[in-house]
Amino acid sequence: THAAKGEPIAYKLYVRSDQTPIPESRVTLMDDVDRFGQRKAKLNWIVSAEDRENLRRGVILFGQEIASLGLGRVKVFSEDDAWPTESRGGYHHMGTTRMHSDPTKGVVDSNCLIHGMRNFYVAGSSVFTTYSAWNPTLTIMALSLRLADHIGSL
Repeated sequence: THAAKGEPIAYKLYVRSDQTPIPESRVTLMDDVDRFGQRKAKLNWIVSAEDRENLRRGVILFGQEIASLGLGRVKVFSEDDAWPTESRGGYHHMGTTRMHSDPTKGVVDSNCLIHGMRNFYVAGSSVFTTYSAWNPTLTIMALSLRLADHIGSL
């Protein structure tokens, strides 16, 4: 339905944002097992104060642009407001086997080989350091093709 002429119309703004890689934000295994006897996964997802401020600042900049164009106003949550209850992840938990040349900072090297292993590769979004707030499928495909070329050249 449309508001009467002159009445404001409110829309909900959907925002996605990348998160700062935090070592404590991780997936681990619990002692509890599922019906197949496999240990269950436990997600410890941390949204840092920096992540929250980056998101808030992005909304402010968007709101300033909307206002400068005369298209409306954007209500921004303040620093003191609780994190919006609608907040949730994008269901792409990435970075659990991060790529890094230093084994103390990552799980796999630039060829997706697990540090200290001879023939154990990981191909998927778990090797991403960050995900850039977007669907990872094309990057996973490119990474997999690159890994296949690497393994094929051995």
